Amino acid sequence: MAEEESKEPQKQETSGEKLAKGDLAYLDFDLFIVRPDDEELYDTTREESAKDNDIFDEKKVYEEVPFIVGEKRFLPGLDEALEGAEIGKDLSVTITPDKGAGGRDPKLVEVRSMREFSRMEIIPEVGKEVVINNKAATIAAVFAGRVRVDYNNPLAGYDTRYDCKVTKKAKDREEKIRGIIDMDYGSSDEFTLTIDGDTVEILLPDVCKYDEKWFIAKYKVVSDLRGFADVKLIRFVEEYEKKKKEEEEPEEAEEETEVEEAPSEEATPEEPSEEVPEESEESQDEVEPDESSGDES
Repeated sequence: MAEEESKEPQKQETSGEKLAKGDLAYLDFDLFIVRPDDEELYDTTREESAKDNDIFDEKKVYEEVPFIVGEKRFLPGLDEALEGAEIGKDLSVTITPDKGAGGRDPKLVEVRSMREFSRMEIIPEVGKEVVINNKAATIAAVFAGRVRVDYNNPLAGYDTRYDCKVTKKAKDREEKIRGIIDMDYGSSDEFTLTIDGDTVEILLPDVCKYDEKWFIAKYKVVSDLRGFADVKLIRFVEEYEKKKKEEEEPEEAEEETEVEEAPSEEATPEEPSEEVPEESEESQDEVEPDESSGDES
């Protein structure tokens, strides 16, 4: 009976439950660029797919991504398809450029000198994504002393296809809050939440104190918490604890004394040979007066 009860909640999550606008959910996907004669895997949340298609990146974390339904987190065509999508069901969505990344603009392609890339310490390679003058671009071609740079969206002008599945949906306020932090910052694992009615207190992990990414993401987190998690008051808490050096110093002192005493222990076996004669002389001196006193008596 226990096994049957444990399986029932899982069935409920994948048996007809559908997404609605404003829901926070998680998506697992493969994204393909579709051409007339072939297709290319452009992005994925699945490590196995990345390895099979030679796009695996050791620095990337392959896991399902959070999103808010109807809030333009993906290409417009996918946003439309996800509203009403069934949780746990495989979904394939083909998107044309008009509902995808749009058409290509020839004016957004330019040629720059190799010296400029050398100054930026960038090794130009075809397909490499770079940032030039605060604008994202893709290196389209490399010539002798010249590099062609494309500022168009890499998906612009192409049909695309998502092979995807909605894996889960946030059920309560804490799941929504954590999902929003996951979505806007990257990970909520080290954040500690205290929820009291429509107020949430968020204890920040140490990494946030020095992370520029968090300084930018914080304002988006606040906006999304107010809009989608029914939170009115948000407190971010940072803790700075003074290290107790006084407790550490005696331990270091003990270690030092142990190190200093070690040589004296090694030297002790040699000391008796030098001190024995002295001790014997002292003992004689002590005995002689006793003998003399005995004579006097």
